[in-house]
Amino acid sequence: MNIIKKIYLLYFSKYGKIYSLCNYFFSYIMAYKIHSNNKEKFVKIKKKLNNNDYKIINIAKKISEYGYYKTNLKDIGFDDTVLDTIDKYKNETGKKTNKFFFNNLYNYSFNDELSRFSTSENFMKIASIYLNIFPIINNIQIIKSDIADDQQYYSSMNWHLDKHHEKLIKVMILPYDLNSDDGPTCFLDKKVSKEIINNDSHFSSPIYFKDEELLSADLKYKNKINEFTGKRGDILFIDTSKCLHMGSRCRKIRFQLFITYTPILTYDINTLKSLNTFKQLNS
Repeated sequence: MNIIKKIYLLYFSKYGKIYSLCNYFFSYIMAYKIHSNNKEKFVKIKKKLNNNDYKIINIAKKISEYGYYKTNLKDIGFDDTVLDTIDKYKNETGKKTNKFFFNNLYNYSFNDELSRFSTSENFMKIASIYLNIFPIINNIQIIKSDIADDQQYYSSMNWHLDKHHEKLIKVMILPYDLNSDDGPTCFLDKKVSKEIINNDSHFSSPIYFKDEELLSADLKYKNKINEFTGKRGDILFIDTSKCLHMGSRCRKIRFQLFITYTPILTYDINTLKSLNTFKQLNS
């Protein structure tokens, strides 16, 4: 890719530096009151942390260090009720997303099982400690990914960063066992991702990179790719703004629950629509 195109992507495209700074400034003006309130909420949460919260604090520290943390529902104090809830959506048609290869099966309703689950105390504490501010619910989705049988990978099937926030936490939960052949989310940890970007800032661009493009930086990165495989009820906490990632290269239909927590301040004011979508949760 020539230098002019790289400069355009880094500075002038959507999520480029200029776009991002302008949007961040406007979000600060538009959402200053909520931002201030969430800072106050975070201070209250921090004061209430005690020795019983050591596991929660450790998870947030691990995310800060590596960009991700893998665990399971039982380990952080949940039963598998939420998995039964996801089962109920399995045969729903769902609604189209901006990615043609998957649908969101979940239609949000305040105070239903999933909205209550998304505001569980442990999740809110982990997100608050990591983000250093009380978060907002940016999204709740039950994603059904279709079979990718033509080997033509598009959009988020390729490597990228989520550039709409400086930091975020995405919680991914497996409702069914998932192995390497089933199209798991794949990612590089925070340190490796930073190393790639430091070697070529182009990889921080708001576009998607094919395997060969990523590996052109250094073939050793192939051995550092992590896969979110596991058993029913396994959870991945990941900051997808810091960890290069891709997914949905599925050989069979795949289901996952996604909950995204973000600060209110954003590099894309379009994300503020979540304040209305999840108005009662975020209030």
